[in-house]
Amino acid sequence: PHAKIAITTPSLDVIMDIYNELVLHLPQVGIRCSKKKSYGARVTCYSHGCLHHCEEPVDLLIADEAHETASENGLTK
Repeated sequence: PHAKIAITTPSLDVIMDIYNELVLHLPQVGIRCSKKKSYGARVTCYSHGCLHHCEEPVDLLIADEAHETASENGLTK
């Protein structure tokens, strides 16, 4: 119940969809992307371009398109 969770995807539309769905079901959801910024939540959604803003260690990283996330240039796009 106290785990810090980060969710990331390369698609801005997908991260907004994930965020909008999670907000309906969880009490604290944050987001960091070019369209919206919200901090201090246990669960935070990050676009790939903003994942470097995740300063606190997380207990679980959920990556959509994980093959792209793990690629050599995946997080630098």
